Amino acid sequence: MRLDYSVDNGVNWLPIVASVAATDKAYTWTLPTIVAEHALVRVADAGEPGLHDVSARPFSIFQGNTKQFTIVVLGSSTAAGAKVSKPDSAWVWRYRNYLNHQPSEFNVINLAVGGYTTASILPENNPEHNITKALGFNPDALIVNLPSNDAAAGRTVEDQMKNYEIIIEKAAQANIPLWVTTPQPRNFSQDKVQIQLGMIDATYGKFGEVFTVDFWTGFQTPGNTMQPAFDSGDGVHMNDAAHKIMFDRIVAENITGYLERNPLGVNEESSTGVRVFPNPTSGIINIHTSGTYNVKKVQLINAVGKLVFEKSGSASLLDKLDVTGCSKGLYYVHVYTNSGRFFSKILVQ
Repeated sequence: MRLDYSVDNGVNWLPIVASVAATDKAYTWTLPTIVAEHALVRVADAGEPGLHDVSARPFSIFQGNTKQFTIVVLGSSTAAGAKVSKPDSAWVWRYRNYLNHQPSEFNVINLAVGGYTTASILPENNPEHNITKALGFNPDALIVNLPSNDAAAGRTVEDQMKNYEIIIEKAAQANIPLWVTTPQPRNFSQDKVQIQLGMIDATYGKFGEVFTVDFWTGFQTPGNTMQPAFDSGDGVHMNDAAHKIMFDRIVAENITGYLERNPLGVNEESSTGVRVFPNPTSGIINIHTSGTYNVKKVQLINAVGKLVFEKSGSASLLDKLDVTGCSKGLYYVHVYTNSGRFFSKILVQ
């Protein structure tokens, strides 16, 4: 038998081995050092090439990567997958399956429990499912998804944010980036709807657009309750269609992109046109651009997503950032240009 492979969905074929005994029933193939998304394998009769069989569907080839990342999810019934038709329809399961197909190795640990509130994940509560337990996994990122139980209990925006401050402090001490979802619509009375609306503003105000995941927009009615199209049937939990959208929004956050960059260096994309240095630093950060890149705005964001400061204006005002007064730790420098947003991780010593 003859074995061949294709990297262009069968348009062209390359040899694996010219002849192997059919009675062997197995052949060990060392993959070529390429990246391909539409690879196929063909088994053919060595004497009669027209007699052959091909892989049932294309497969991917990517280069081995020793990078391993852990993402821990804290939350309540939405993250736990309540009321979906089957577990892998929930956004956390979808996200885990999606990450299983990435070149780097990602481990998603889900600590969510139905009925949880912001108080439930504080260090002194629920030791198997709180922020302390999450940090005990030495994660590379945290995602918190607590959409409505605080409002259901009548907990004010101020009290919820006090709880988040504790979560932020714990994550910051460990230098772990933290993404937080907004509330999601629920068939509440208007007094509790107002708590939800207040939490949307407070979440964006605390974590900024970069580290806030929108689980509200498009799911709400004009009265800010849950759209029937996304209701699992109880006015509390969302259905499969909503979870698919939530999964898409989590993917759009590009958490994997943040994690796969060198923690102390500029990312691969920005190094071609935007340089942020020195790194580590204890004083001035220089921002240099080349080619047609024009800097419009620069932000400094701490490890848990809080905006430290923002500068905008002429390029001459944006080529240096003074971080002398910043606490030691990991920060993100976001550089907004005419060609898009670039980021780098900077260690302040």
